[in-house]
Amino acid sequence: MPSAEDTPHPPPSIFISYASEDREAARSLRDALGAAGLEVWYDESGLGGGDAWDQKIRRQIRECTYFMPVVSANTDARHEGYFRREWRLAVERTLDMADDVTFVVPVVIDETPQGRARVPERFNAVQWLKVPGGRPTPALQGWCARLLRGESPVERPPAPRRPPVRPAPAFAQPPVQHPAPANAAFPPFPEGDPHRRTKFFFDVIGWILACARLLYRELPRGIRRLIVVAVVLLILGKACSADGGKHEPKAAEAAAKVRQAVSEIQQIEQAPKGRAPGEKVDMAKLGEAVGAALAKEFGDDEGSEPPLFAVPFAAPAGDADGARFAGEVFVHLYGKLAMADSKAIGLGKSAAGAAAPLEQARSRHSRLVLLGAVKAAGDERVLDVSVVQVSDGGNVWSHAYPIKDAVAAAVADDIAAHVPSPGSGPR
Repeated sequence: MPSAEDTPHPPPSIFISYASEDREAARSLRDALGAAGLEVWYDESGLGGGDAWDQKIRRQIRECTYFMPVVSANTDARHEGYFRREWRLAVERTLDMADDVTFVVPVVIDETPQGRARVPERFNAVQWLKVPGGRPTPALQGWCARLLRGESPVERPPAPRRPPVRPAPAFAQPPVQHPAPANAAFPPFPEGDPHRRTKFFFDVIGWILACARLLYRELPRGIRRLIVVAVVLLILGKACSADGGKHEPKAAEAAAKVRQAVSEIQQIEQAPKGRAPGEKVDMAKLGEAVGAALAKEFGDDEGSEPPLFAVPFAAPAGDADGARFAGEVFVHLYGKLAMADSKAIGLGKSAAGAAAPLEQARSRHSRLVLLGAVKAAGDERVLDVSVVQVSDGGNVWSHAYPIKDAVAAAVADDIAAHVPSPGSGPR
């Protein structure tokens, strides 16, 4: 009877991700990898469109051995495309991997430079394979051979040789040991010069910015996202008040509301009741707080008449995961639509006791209202999003997004692409 060591292992599987303009090069690459004995999958394997197609692609990215994005001038020229969603899913899978594990193996099929290509930062952490036109090269053949032998897909450079340590002379004095600062990560405070006060002032400003950057990088990801949203909304409020000073009180009020929203959610993030020191943050509660704070602090601007009225997405009571997902999607979506045209979108309330969404939209003289809620659809949960006509309650556009394995930012981007622009039909 053959032992477990004699049982042949299946060949590594490769997922090829490419833009539609590079289809011919991807086919050549598929044929070369298949001829070398590797298992190759990409989206011309007879799949149809729709949710089943999307779910199968997600499953293949979760289960493949290596992810091979095809980089070219065509991908650089594309502002959006499904291949970018595949790239994002691959990067998210690497977050659960050790740093020395190679999963993403980019392939460049033309003269696109690695350092300046429009790719995720994670793609630049490894050496790219140059395969002009997708045709096999000695480098690609060597890469396939290493995989089949069970070796690392990336050639590790030899460790640098350190010069030998020479013994110090007997008469040499030991070096003076200076005590390390309390926090060695921060740069030293600049030294003042009474004859160059202007330079000292700018040196202090630079030191403050450097320390703020280090502190920002240490914050949890939820708080960093919140700060970005707050800064964007604050900039939009300032921009709307740049018409001769007539709206300066309004801008100051918006700035105060942003600070209040940040303060409330930081309290939830840093010291919620009942959480022991060092305990992980409840991201579901943080997601609910983001949507609630946005609605509370920016939903009462009754003087505006936005054509599109957005209501924070809801979830059933007790559904913490659904509330977190709905809150993250709404924050991404609202920020994207507000940056596109801050005067075209208004923000409503979803708190208990608030008026119905259509009544809120009518009071603001809006034409459309954007709604979303987490619901059960058979054996799975979905985020049901719709755009409704305020005048008669007619449905303009709707779609149900499965929550399982979904990426909040990708769902928000897809909704933004289908939300009707003010004064027109769906895009």
